[in-house]
Amino acid sequence: MPAGITALTLIMAGCSGSSDGTPTCNAIAGGATQVDAPGTCTGCTASNPRLAIDGNLASAATLVVETAGSGTTHLRAIAQDGVVYAAGTRLSVFAESVFDGEATSHTVELRTYLDGTATGDSRQLTGINGVRGGGLARDQYFLETTSAFDAAELAHTQSTSTGDITYQIHEFCTGD
Repeated sequence: MPAGITALTLIMAGCSGSSDGTPTCNAIAGGATQVDAPGTCTGCTASNPRLAIDGNLASAATLVVETAGSGTTHLRAIAQDGVVYAAGTRLSVFAESVFDGEATSHTVELRTYLDGTATGDSRQLTGINGVRGGGLARDQYFLETTSAFDAAELAHTQSTSTGDITYQIHEFCTGD
């Protein structure tokens, strides 16, 4: 993956719930993904960003923050041109993480943007702290928005770590 922001445009379908009771949601359709890897994060990489908006909960984009990593990296899902989600729309991300060691100083946030500018809606995802040494567990994280938005982002900021952190981002979607 080249450094900086890479955009991929694709058409998507809605994501559907699974037999294990995972809620149904509507994928952020017809837009693009942007990955800032490494961005300001040294030792950060990303792969398959389009899988975070493909309408398939079984596939996933991957962000990896290596032991020496520090700074910020993100994966942003952008709606197709002309699509703006209204204030009050529930934003979801299906994601999981695993630590190979222990992160000693990091934050993970779900954020929204409108025309490339942060809306101020964000939520720190304390439950995505992962399982040391393996065992990914996919969860759905919600953000009740108070502003209109056309993009959603999962961002990792880190200053120190004693091991690698891998995020699997299965889907950005709206609704329950």
